[in-house]
Amino acid sequence: MMPLAKIEPGFVPERKIRKIENKDDAKKLEPCNRPDCLADMDRVKELAQANATLKAQLHDMERQYEATVSKFEAVEKANQASEENNEKLADELNEIKANKQLLQIEAERADFQKAEIKGRMEEMEAEILALEKEASEKEQVRQRNIENSGLEVRFSSSKGARESEEAKLIRDLENWVPMTRAERTAELQQGNNSGTSMGWGK
Repeated sequence: MMPLAKIEPGFVPERKIRKIENKDDAKKLEPCNRPDCLADMDRVKELAQANATLKAQLHDMERQYEATVSKFEAVEKANQASEENNEKLADELNEIKANKQLLQIEAERADFQKAEIKGRMEEMEAEILALEKEASEKEQVRQRNIENSGLEVRFSSSKGARESEEAKLIRDLENWVPMTRAERTAELQQGNNSGTSMGWGK
């Protein structure tokens, strides 16, 4: 069994025409005018023309085959490029999905932090309001104390009436004058002398 011929795309094998050796080539053939010879010659011419036509058709078929192979190779290259682009797009799509998931996680974390900050702000606002209320109450108490301390104290004209402790304290504060250092020293010396005269110094 003869092996199958290997066909390579774009390769056209060279056709080799085997030359048939004729032993009578050396002999000079005389023209034959017999009817059978003339018929054979006409037949050879027809076959030669048919062979030329077949050669032309074969040449056209070879060119068409080469064009088809070139188109096939171009389609294969285009398909390969499309597959590479598809893989690249798939990688980009996966990356976009991963980035989207990260952004969603960050957004949820930001919402949680925002809610936490809002809660802290509300607590701080409540504390500020409480402090403002406490300060206002203290200010009101202070104002009342100032107003009460500025009231006029009326002393009773009755001889037997005793001076109230509050009135006495206010009077003492109004009459109080800070002593100088010399006055304080003299007062201390006077106290020491009085103590000695009473027998404290013995």
